[in-house]
Amino acid sequence: MNRWTALAAWSAAGLVVILSLVFAITHRASDAPPGAVDAPLSAVRITDDCDNPGQIKPTTIQLTCGDGSAVLNDLTWSDWGETTATGEGVLNQVDCDPSCVEGHDVSTSVPVVLSQPAPAENGTMYFTRISVGDQVFQSCWAEPPAPYLPACPPTK
Repeated sequence: MNRWTALAAWSAAGLVVILSLVFAITHRASDAPPGAVDAPLSAVRITDDCDNPGQIKPTTIQLTCGDGSAVLNDLTWSDWGETTATGEGVLNQVDCDPSCVEGHDVSTSVPVVLSQPAPAENGTMYFTRISVGDQVFQSCWAEPPAPYLPACPPTK
């Protein structure tokens, strides 16, 4: 074998090794079985009607528009489905002690569940109920999107 043929053979072998390494690095093994695909994210949305309309997996939800006395922050979602969404976050709320004007901000880690999806006039689905720990915030309007207020009666 002459010198140029040997050099070409070694170059080809080196190229195969380099391409194999690049493939191995960029195509990591998956835990999913062959042919598996990720489940599609639900199209059901949440809105707080405070300049945050129609969000999917928001990191913040304003529960009381106007005075901002109850806000969910740092939200992370473990599930976002067609009928419910579950997650956790921090509820920042004014304690209204001795009054809401003189109250203090209180931050509490809470579980969050969104439920009772309903269609808006355009057909877009919205969650109409937010459970925050042991508190429930319900839409006051028959048609979402609508703000969530603690004093609203439950909808059927």
